[in-house]
Amino acid sequence: MKKLHTLISILFIFTINAHAQWKFLRKSTREVYTEVRFFDTNTGYIVGKDSNSKSLVLHTKDGGKNWNQINSTMFPKELISVSKTYNDITYAGGSQLIKSLDSGLTWDSVAGMTFAGKNRANIVIKSITFYNAKKGLATLNNDSGIYITNDGGVNWTLAFNAGANSSPAWVRYVDSSYITGLSNNGVFYSADGGKNWSIAAKNSAFKNKNMYCICFMNNQVGYAGGEGLFKTLDGGKSWKQISVDTAQAIRGIQFIDSVNGFISTNNEGVWLTNDKGATWKKLNVNNAGAPNFDLLKTAFLDNKKAVSVTSDGTTNAILYIENLDSATTGIDDLILNKTKIKLYPNPVKDVLNIEIENAVASDKPTTLHITLFNTLGQKVYDSQLSKSSKTFGKLTTIDLKNIPAGVYMVQIISGDKRAVRQVVKL
Repeated sequence: MKKLHTLISILFIFTINAHAQWKFLRKSTREVYTEVRFFDTNTGYIVGKDSNSKSLVLHTKDGGKNWNQINSTMFPKELISVSKTYNDITYAGGSQLIKSLDSGLTWDSVAGMTFAGKNRANIVIKSITFYNAKKGLATLNNDSGIYITNDGGVNWTLAFNAGANSSPAWVRYVDSSYITGLSNNGVFYSADGGKNWSIAAKNSAFKNKNMYCICFMNNQVGYAGGEGLFKTLDGGKSWKQISVDTAQAIRGIQFIDSVNGFISTNNEGVWLTNDKGATWKKLNVNNAGAPNFDLLKTAFLDNKKAVSVTSDGTTNAILYIENLDSATTGIDDLILNKTKIKLYPNPVKDVLNIEIENAVASDKPTTLHITLFNTLGQKVYDSQLSKSSKTFGKLTTIDLKNIPAGVYMVQIISGDKRAVRQVVKL
Protein backbone atom coordinates (compact mmCIF):
# COMPACT_ATOMS: atom_id res chain seq x y z
CA MET A 1 0.00 0.00 0.00
CA LYS A 2 1.29 3.48 -0.87
CA LYS A 3 2.71 5.60 1.91
CA LEU A 4 0.28 8.35 0.93
CA HIS A 5 -2.36 6.27 2.63
CA THR A 6 -2.48 7.78 6.09
CA LEU A 7 -3.97 6.03 9.05
CA ILE A 8 -7.08 8.14 8.83
CA SER A 9 -7.75 7.22 5.22
CA ILE A 10 -7.37 3.58 6.22
CA LEU A 11 -9.52 4.06 9.29
CA PHE A 12 -12.51 5.58 7.53
CA ILE A 13 -12.39 4.11 4.02
CA PHE A 14 -15.68 2.86 2.58
CA THR A 15 -15.27 -0.16 0.36
CA ILE A 16 -18.96 -0.73 -0.41
CA ASN A 17 -20.48 1.70 -2.92
CA ALA A 18 -24.11 0.87 -2.13
CA HIS A 19 -25.98 3.43 -0.05
CA ALA A 20 -29.55 3.79 1.11
CA GLN A 21 -31.15 7.20 0.62
CA TRP A 22 -34.09 8.78 2.43
CA LYS A 23 -36.46 10.47 -0.01
CA PHE A 24 -39.15 13.07 0.64
CA LEU A 25 -42.61 11.83 -0.27
CA ARG A 26 -44.41 14.81 1.23
CA LYS A 27 -43.44 17.82 3.33
CA SER A 28 -45.31 20.78 4.69
CA THR A 29 -45.11 23.53 7.28
CA ARG A 30 -48.88 23.28 7.82
CA GLU A 31 -49.70 19.56 7.71
CA VAL A 32 -48.95 17.39 10.74
CA TYR A 33 -48.20 13.65 10.50
CA THR A 34 -48.66 11.94 13.86
CA GLU A 35 -48.44 8.19 13.16
CA VAL A 36 -47.52 5.67 10.49
CA ARG A 37 -48.73 2.07 10.81
CA PHE A 38 -48.41 -0.84 8.39
CA PHE A 39 -50.56 -3.94 8.67
CA ASP A 40 -48.61 -5.96 6.10
CA THR A 41 -45.68 -5.16 3.80
CA ASN A 42 -47.96 -3.35 1.32
CA THR A 43 -50.85 -1.80 3.25
CA GLY A 44 -50.37 1.13 5.60
CA TYR A 45 -51.83 4.35 6.97
CA ILE A 46 -50.55 7.75 8.01
CA VAL A 47 -52.85 9.96 10.08
CA GLY A 48 -52.61 13.57 11.27
CA LYS A 49 -53.95 17.02 10.37
CA ASP A 50 -54.14 18.69 6.97
CA SER A 51 -53.32 22.32 6.13
CA ASN A 52 -56.82 23.36 7.20
CA SER A 53 -56.43 21.67 10.63
CA LYS A 54 -58.83 18.89 9.63
CA SER A 55 -58.17 15.16 9.85
CA LEU A 56 -55.66 13.77 7.37
CA VAL A 57 -55.73 10.07 6.40
CA LEU A 58 -53.26 8.72 3.85
CA HIS A 59 -53.37 5.14 2.56
CA THR A 60 -50.83 3.06 0.64
CA LYS A 61 -51.18 -0.30 -1.07
CA ASP A 62 -47.69 -0.55 -2.57
CA GLY A 63 -45.41 -0.60 0.47
CA GLY A 64 -45.25 3.15 1.00
CA LYS A 65 -44.08 4.39 -2.41
CA ASN A 66 -47.38 6.08 -3.20
CA TRP A 67 -50.01 7.47 -0.82
CA ASN A 68 -53.61 8.42 -1.53
CA GLN A 69 -55.61 10.76 0.66
CA ILE A 70 -58.91 9.39 1.97
CA ASN A 71 -61.70 11.88 2.57
CA SER A 72 -64.79 11.29 4.69
CA THR A 73 -67.41 13.45 6.33
CA MET A 74 -67.06 11.13 9.34
CA PHE A 75 -63.53 12.25 10.11
CA PRO A 76 -63.20 14.24 13.35
CA LYS A 77 -61.22 17.43 13.73
CA GLU A 78 -57.99 15.58 14.53
CA LEU A 79 -56.64 12.03 14.20
CA ILE A 80 -53.56 10.94 16.12
CA SER A 81 -53.45 7.13 16.15
CA VAL A 82 -54.53 4.21 13.95
CA SER A 83 -54.89 0.46 14.64
CA LYS A 84 -56.03 -2.55 12.60
CA THR A 85 -57.45 -5.76 14.07
CA TYR A 86 -58.41 -8.41 11.53
CA ASN A 87 -60.87 -8.99 8.66
CA ASP A 88 -60.13 -5.47 7.35
CA ILE A 89 -61.41 -3.77 10.53
CA THR A 90 -59.50 -0.55 11.24
CA TYR A 91 -59.83 1.99 14.07
CA ALA A 92 -58.51 5.56 14.19
CA GLY A 93 -58.60 7.85 17.16
CA GLY A 94 -58.18 11.50 18.01
CA SER A 95 -60.93 13.90 18.97
CA GLN A 96 -63.27 11.05 18.04
CA LEU A 97 -63.06 7.27 17.52
CA ILE A 98 -63.87 6.12 13.99
CA LYS A 99 -64.07 2.65 12.51
CA SER A 100 -63.72 1.13 9.04
CA LEU A 101 -64.87 -2.33 7.96
CA ASP A 102 -63.21 -2.23 4.54
CA SER A 103 -59.53 -1.38 5.21
CA GLY A 104 -60.15 2.36 5.38
CA LEU A 105 -62.18 2.97 2.23
CA THR A 106 -65.25 4.08 4.21
CA TRP A 107 -65.57 5.15 7.84
CA ASP A 108 -68.21 5.52 10.54
CA SER A 109 -67.96 7.01 14.02
CA VAL A 110 -68.24 4.72 17.03
CA ALA A 111 -71.58 5.95 18.34
CA GLY A 112 -72.10 6.49 22.05
CA MET A 113 -68.42 6.29 22.99
CA THR A 114 -67.83 6.98 26.69
CA PHE A 115 -64.75 7.08 28.90
CA ALA A 116 -65.75 6.44 32.50
CA GLY A 117 -65.97 9.70 34.43
CA LYS A 118 -64.78 11.86 31.51
CA ASN A 119 -66.44 14.75 29.75
CA ARG A 120 -66.84 13.57 26.17
CA ALA A 121 -66.16 17.05 24.80
CA ASN A 122 -62.67 17.11 26.33
CA ILE A 123 -61.50 13.67 25.18
CA VAL A 124 -58.63 13.39 22.67
CA ILE A 125 -57.35 9.85 22.06
CA LYS A 126 -53.54 9.92 21.96
CA SER A 127 -52.83 6.23 21.34
CA ILE A 128 -55.09 3.35 20.39
CA THR A 129 -54.55 -0.35 19.76
CA PHE A 130 -56.96 -3.25 19.29
CA TYR A 131 -56.19 -6.93 19.84
CA ASN A 132 -59.38 -8.02 18.07
CA ALA A 133 -62.65 -6.44 16.95
CA LYS A 134 -63.85 -5.97 20.53
CA LYS A 135 -60.80 -5.75 22.79
CA GLY A 136 -58.75 -2.56 22.76
CA LEU A 137 -56.61 -0.11 24.77
CA ALA A 138 -56.28 3.66 24.64
CA THR A 139 -54.45 6.58 26.23
CA LEU A 140 -55.73 10.18 26.28
CA ASN A 141 -54.12 13.60 26.02
CA ASN A 142 -53.50 15.24 29.42
CA ASP A 143 -54.50 12.08 31.26
CA SER A 144 -52.54 9.57 33.36
CA GLY A 145 -54.81 6.60 32.67
CA ILE A 146 -54.78 3.48 30.50
CA TYR A 147 -58.29 2.66 29.32
CA ILE A 148 -59.68 -0.66 28.11
CA THR A 149 -62.71 -1.63 26.02
CA ASN A 150 -64.33 -5.03 25.49
CA ASP A 151 -67.13 -3.93 23.17
CA GLY A 152 -65.35 -2.46 20.16
CA GLY A 153 -64.70 0.98 21.59
CA VAL A 154 -68.12 2.02 22.81
CA ASN A 155 -67.46 1.83 26.54
CA TRP A 156 -64.02 2.45 28.05
CA THR A 157 -63.06 1.85 31.68
CA LEU A 158 -59.92 2.87 33.56
CA ALA A 159 -57.57 -0.12 33.71
CA PHE A 160 -54.47 1.57 35.17
CA ASN A 161 -53.42 4.96 36.50
CA ALA A 162 -49.76 5.56 35.73
CA GLY A 163 -49.42 8.07 38.56
CA ALA A 164 -49.41 11.78 39.29
CA ASN A 165 -47.84 13.94 36.56
CA SER A 166 -47.62 10.86 34.33
CA SER A 167 -48.57 10.97 30.66
CA PRO A 168 -48.67 7.52 29.01
CA ALA A 169 -47.45 7.93 25.44
CA TRP A 170 -48.84 4.70 24.03
CA VAL A 171 -49.77 1.13 24.87
CA ARG A 172 -49.55 -2.17 22.93
CA TYR A 173 -50.65 -5.79 23.17
CA VAL A 174 -47.77 -8.30 23.11
CA ASP A 175 -50.26 -11.17 23.15
CA SER A 176 -53.83 -11.64 24.42
CA SER A 177 -52.72 -11.26 28.06
CA TYR A 178 -49.43 -9.33 28.06
CA ILE A 179 -49.64 -5.55 27.61
CA THR A 180 -46.81 -3.01 27.63
CA GLY A 181 -46.76 0.75 27.52
CA LEU A 182 -44.56 3.79 27.97
CA SER A 183 -44.94 7.00 29.94
CA ASN A 184 -42.65 9.72 31.24
CA ASN A 185 -42.51 7.72 34.50
CA GLY A 186 -41.13 4.61 32.81
CA VAL A 187 -42.29 1.36 31.21
CA PHE A 188 -45.48 -0.23 32.56
CA TYR A 189 -46.88 -3.70 31.89
CA SER A 190 -49.67 -6.14 32.68
CA ALA A 191 -49.44 -9.93 32.49
CA ASP A 192 -53.14 -10.67 32.91
CA GLY A 193 -54.91 -8.73 30.20
CA GLY A 194 -55.01 -5.42 32.09
CA LYS A 195 -56.35 -6.48 35.49
CA ASN A 196 -53.10 -5.86 37.38
CA TRP A 197 -50.22 -3.56 36.43
CA SER A 198 -46.60 -2.88 37.36
CA ILE A 199 -44.22 -0.11 36.40
CA ALA A 200 -40.45 -0.15 35.87
CA ALA A 201 -39.90 3.29 37.35
CA LYS A 202 -37.24 5.78 36.40
CA ASN A 203 -35.34 5.09 39.59
CA SER A 204 -34.00 1.99 37.82
CA ALA A 205 -32.08 1.90 34.52
CA PHE A 206 -34.10 4.82 33.12
CA LYS A 207 -33.25 7.29 35.87
CA ASN A 208 -33.12 10.86 34.55
CA LYS A 209 -33.52 9.65 30.95
CA ASN A 210 -36.19 10.50 28.42
CA MET A 211 -37.65 7.38 26.81
CA TYR A 212 -39.54 7.42 23.51
CA CYS A 213 -40.28 3.88 22.36
CA ILE A 214 -40.57 0.24 23.39
CA CYS A 215 -40.73 -3.05 21.50
CA PHE A 216 -41.41 -6.47 22.99
CA MET A 217 -40.44 -9.65 21.14
CA ASN A 218 -42.56 -11.77 23.49
CA ASN A 219 -43.80 -11.55 27.08
CA GLN A 220 -40.24 -11.77 28.44
CA VAL A 221 -37.83 -10.08 25.99
CA GLY A 222 -38.24 -6.40 25.23
CA TYR A 223 -36.38 -3.20 24.34
CA ALA A 224 -36.84 0.44 25.34
CA GLY A 225 -35.23 3.35 23.57
CA GLY A 226 -34.66 7.05 24.10
CA GLU A 227 -31.51 8.42 25.70
CA GLY A 228 -29.90 5.01 25.30
CA LEU A 229 -31.06 1.50 24.42
CA PHE A 230 -32.24 -0.88 27.16
CA LYS A 231 -33.22 -4.55 27.24
CA THR A 232 -35.32 -6.68 29.58
CA LEU A 233 -35.30 -10.48 29.85
CA ASP A 234 -37.97 -10.75 32.55
CA GLY A 235 -41.01 -9.08 31.06
CA GLY A 236 -40.06 -5.53 32.07
CA LYS A 237 -39.24 -6.08 35.75
CA SER A 238 -35.55 -5.18 35.28
CA TRP A 239 -33.65 -3.43 32.49
CA LYS A 240 -30.02 -3.24 31.40
CA GLN A 241 -28.47 -0.72 29.04
CA ILE A 242 -26.89 -2.20 25.93
CA SER A 243 -24.30 -0.69 23.63
CA VAL A 244 -25.26 1.27 20.52
CA ASP A 245 -22.75 3.66 18.95
CA THR A 246 -24.94 6.75 18.76
CA ALA A 247 -25.26 9.98 20.69
CA GLN A 248 -28.65 10.62 19.05
CA ALA A 249 -31.95 9.92 20.78
CA ILE A 250 -33.51 6.59 19.75
CA ARG A 251 -37.02 7.26 18.44
CA GLY A 252 -38.12 3.83 17.23
CA ILE A 253 -37.41 0.11 17.67
CA GLN A 254 -38.87 -2.60 15.46
CA PHE A 255 -38.03 -6.25 14.84
CA ILE A 256 -39.17 -7.61 11.48
CA ASP A 257 -38.67 -11.19 12.69
CA SER A 258 -37.14 -12.97 15.69
CA VAL A 259 -33.55 -12.20 14.59
CA ASN A 260 -33.47 -8.98 12.54
CA GLY A 261 -34.39 -5.56 13.85
CA PHE A 262 -33.91 -1.81 13.39
CA ILE A 263 -33.67 1.29 15.52
CA SER A 264 -34.26 4.80 14.15
CA THR A 265 -32.91 8.02 15.65
CA ASN A 266 -32.86 11.76 15.33
CA ASN A 267 -31.11 13.13 12.24
CA GLU A 268 -32.35 10.25 10.04
CA GLY A 269 -30.10 7.56 11.50
CA VAL A 270 -30.80 3.81 11.17
CA TRP A 271 -29.13 0.92 13.04
CA LEU A 272 -29.50 -2.80 12.30
CA THR A 273 -29.16 -5.99 14.31
CA ASN A 274 -28.86 -9.47 12.76
CA ASP A 275 -28.33 -11.34 16.05
CA LYS A 276 -31.50 -10.80 18.11
CA GLY A 277 -30.31 -7.45 19.43
CA ALA A 278 -26.93 -8.59 20.81
CA THR A 279 -25.07 -6.09 18.60
CA TRP A 280 -26.16 -3.11 16.51
CA LYS A 281 -24.43 -1.53 13.51
CA LYS A 282 -25.09 1.83 11.86
CA LEU A 283 -26.29 1.64 8.28
CA ASN A 284 -24.77 3.87 5.64
CA VAL A 285 -27.89 5.97 5.11
CA ASN A 286 -27.86 9.29 3.30
CA ASN A 287 -30.26 11.98 4.48
CA ALA A 288 -32.93 13.43 2.24
CA GLY A 289 -31.08 16.72 1.75
CA ALA A 290 -32.20 18.00 5.16
CA PRO A 291 -30.12 16.23 7.83
CA ASN A 292 -31.90 17.72 10.85
CA PHE A 293 -35.12 15.74 10.42
CA ASP A 294 -35.85 13.46 13.36
CA LEU A 295 -37.38 10.04 12.65
CA LEU A 296 -40.27 10.47 15.08
CA LYS A 297 -42.17 7.32 14.10
CA THR A 298 -40.87 4.79 11.58
CA ALA A 299 -42.35 1.63 10.08
CA PHE A 300 -39.84 -0.91 8.75
CA LEU A 301 -41.67 -3.10 6.24
CA ASP A 302 -38.98 -5.75 5.80
CA ASN A 303 -35.17 -5.71 5.71
CA LYS A 304 -35.21 -3.35 2.74
CA LYS A 305 -37.83 -0.59 3.09
CA ALA A 306 -39.12 1.89 5.66
CA VAL A 307 -41.47 4.87 5.92
CA SER A 308 -41.08 7.57 8.57
CA VAL A 309 -43.07 10.59 9.74
CA THR A 310 -40.54 13.26 10.65
CA SER A 311 -39.98 16.87 11.62
CA ASP A 312 -37.15 19.36 11.94
CA GLY A 313 -39.19 21.59 14.25
CA THR A 314 -40.55 23.75 11.43
CA THR A 315 -41.29 21.46 8.50
CA ASN A 316 -43.05 18.11 8.81
CA ALA A 317 -42.34 15.39 6.29
CA ILE A 318 -42.97 11.82 5.17
CA LEU A 319 -39.77 10.01 4.23
CA TYR A 320 -39.30 6.77 2.30
CA ILE A 321 -36.22 4.58 1.98
CA GLU A 322 -35.36 1.33 0.21
CA ASN A 323 -32.26 -0.85 -0.30
CA LEU A 324 -31.55 -0.90 3.44
CA ASP A 325 -30.18 -4.43 3.03
CA SER A 326 -27.36 -3.09 0.86
CA ALA A 327 -26.35 -0.24 3.18
CA THR A 328 -23.09 -0.85 5.05
CA THR A 329 -21.12 1.23 7.52
CA GLY A 330 -17.63 2.52 7.88
CA ILE A 331 -17.45 0.69 11.23
CA ASP A 332 -17.91 -2.62 9.43
CA ASP A 333 -15.26 -1.68 6.91
CA LEU A 334 -12.78 -1.24 9.75
CA ILE A 335 -13.16 -4.92 10.48
CA LEU A 336 -12.96 -5.84 6.78
CA ASN A 337 -9.74 -3.87 6.44
CA LYS A 338 -8.39 -5.48 9.62
CA THR A 339 -8.04 -2.09 11.30
CA LYS A 340 -9.47 -1.73 14.80
CA ILE A 341 -9.96 1.10 17.26
CA LYS A 342 -9.29 0.10 20.87
CA LEU A 343 -10.53 2.24 23.76
CA TYR A 344 -9.26 1.12 27.14
CA PRO A 345 -9.75 0.80 29.99
CA ASN A 346 -13.51 0.67 29.47
CA PRO A 347 -15.08 1.45 31.93
CA VAL A 348 -12.54 4.23 32.53
CA LYS A 349 -11.84 6.22 35.69
CA ASP A 350 -9.30 8.88 34.65
CA VAL A 351 -7.27 8.41 31.45
CA LEU A 352 -8.73 6.85 28.30
CA ASN A 353 -6.34 5.26 25.83
CA ILE A 354 -7.15 5.26 22.12
CA GLU A 355 -5.10 2.79 20.14
CA ILE A 356 -5.18 1.88 16.45
CA GLU A 357 -4.37 -1.73 15.62
CA ASN A 358 -2.95 -2.97 12.30
CA ALA A 359 -2.35 0.56 11.02
CA VAL A 360 -0.04 1.15 8.06
CA ALA A 361 2.67 3.63 9.05
CA SER A 362 3.09 6.99 7.33
CA ASP A 363 5.00 10.16 8.17
CA LYS A 364 2.25 12.36 6.75
CA PRO A 365 0.72 14.58 9.50
CA THR A 366 -3.00 14.34 10.12
CA THR A 367 -5.57 15.67 12.58
CA LEU A 368 -8.03 13.83 14.77
CA HIS A 369 -11.01 15.67 16.23
CA ILE A 370 -12.11 13.77 19.36
CA THR A 371 -15.43 14.67 21.00
CA LEU A 372 -17.39 13.11 23.87
CA PHE A 373 -21.20 13.36 24.04
CA ASN A 374 -23.39 12.43 26.97
CA THR A 375 -26.71 10.59 26.58
CA LEU A 376 -28.50 13.91 26.10
CA GLY A 377 -26.33 14.61 23.06
CA GLN A 378 -24.45 17.37 24.90
CA LYS A 379 -20.75 17.89 24.18
CA VAL A 380 -18.66 17.34 27.33
CA TYR A 381 -15.15 17.00 25.86
CA ASP A 382 -13.64 18.41 22.67
CA SER A 383 -10.06 18.19 21.47
CA GLN A 384 -8.06 18.25 18.23
CA LEU A 385 -4.84 16.28 17.95
CA SER A 386 -2.31 16.55 15.13
CA LYS A 387 0.39 13.91 14.78
CA SER A 388 1.79 11.52 12.25
CA SER A 389 -0.21 8.35 11.78
CA LYS A 390 2.78 6.43 13.18
CA THR A 391 2.12 8.10 16.53
CA PHE A 392 -1.63 7.53 16.33
CA GLY A 393 -1.01 3.88 15.62
CA LYS A 394 0.85 3.56 18.89
CA LEU A 395 -1.31 5.39 21.42
CA THR A 396 -3.34 8.54 22.07
CA THR A 397 -4.61 9.41 25.55
CA ILE A 398 -7.32 11.80 26.76
CA ASP A 399 -7.88 12.88 30.36
CA LEU A 400 -11.45 12.29 31.60
CA LYS A 401 -10.95 12.67 35.34
CA ASN A 402 -13.12 15.82 35.46
CA ILE A 403 -15.96 14.24 33.45
CA PRO A 404 -18.98 13.03 35.50
CA ALA A 405 -19.68 9.30 35.70
CA GLY A 406 -21.98 7.97 32.98
CA VAL A 407 -22.23 6.51 29.49
CA TYR A 408 -20.62 8.54 26.69
CA MET A 409 -20.11 8.33 22.95
CA VAL A 410 -16.56 8.99 21.73
CA GLN A 411 -16.65 10.52 18.26
CA ILE A 412 -13.45 10.57 16.15
CA ILE A 413 -13.49 12.76 13.03
CA SER A 414 -10.99 13.42 10.27
CA GLY A 415 -12.27 15.65 7.50
CA ASP A 416 -15.77 14.42 6.61
CA LYS A 417 -15.15 10.88 7.93
CA ARG A 418 -16.31 9.69 11.31
CA ALA A 419 -16.20 6.74 13.71
CA VAL A 420 -18.05 6.40 17.02
CA ARG A 421 -17.43 4.21 20.08
CA GLN A 422 -19.19 3.95 23.44
CA VAL A 423 -17.33 4.29 26.74
CA VAL A 424 -18.44 4.13 30.36
CA LYS A 425 -16.94 6.67 32.80
CA LEU A 426 -16.73 5.53 36.44
